[in-house]
Amino acid sequence: KDFVLETFTGQSWNRIHYVKHIQDADLLLGSVTELLDSNYPDRKCIVIGSGYLGLECAASLCRRGLDVTVITESNIPIPSLFTKAISEKYQSYFEERGI
Repeated sequence: KDFVLETFTGQSWNRIHYVKHIQDADLLLGSVTELLDSNYPDRKCIVIGSGYLGLECAASLCRRGLDVTVITESNIPIPSLFTKAISEKYQSYFEERGI
């Protein structure tokens, strides 16, 4: 599944990124760098999807200083790969790091 990251900069919806390929990740990184270099005080973003790629992206953005919220249709992360108990450990891990 795709996931979408939205950086809220008070501008139009031109900061939505669909990440499927390395080039998409490069574009996302460029937007994040631009946001962090700007004077805009709000550093919030949303990652839609709690699969492996979505959670890795959320963790990376959090480490770069963004306030990250993950939105998912499941009540546990990476439900297709792990049991509920393992998914809950991942959820705790990410929540402890502010995601």
